[in-house]
Amino acid sequence: MKPGASYTLAAIDPEKNTAQIMRDGVPAGIEVEGTIIEAEFDLPDGFSLIWIGDDIPYEAGMKIILLDRAGELIDLVQGGAAYTPGILKIVNVTNSAIDFEFYSNSTQYRLQVDDQGRIRMPLPSGWRYPALFQRHRLSLCIIKA
Repeated sequence: MKPGASYTLAAIDPEKNTAQIMRDGVPAGIEVEGTIIEAEFDLPDGFSLIWIGDDIPYEAGMKIILLDRAGELIDLVQGGAAYTPGILKIVNVTNSAIDFEFYSNSTQYRLQVDDQGRIRMPLPSGWRYPALFQRHRLSLCIIKA
């Protein structure tokens, strides 16, 4: 993976904290909760990962979104917990995984992007799939507690 810069957000409703994902200035047709793109990575297969934050200091949320070459949503992982600050820190990047910290507790996670989607076990505490009983290409595990 390498850092990308194709995506931006355009606010839809600031009171509801929603935005439209834009690709090269054109709406991608995906509405999300969040206000800022914290990170973006381009995968070797042409897919993209974007990390969207809520920008709420003491109840930070994070969405990690996998988009295909056409900008269509393929998978999504959400993180966040009440009264818990979150600051994204990318620790290591490979072609298929990103090691990162988010909650202010030094826990390191590994986000893996698999070639094929499959049914996943529950994610670590504070993370979830919005669509539980579907195949997911994104997996998340703790690598350092």
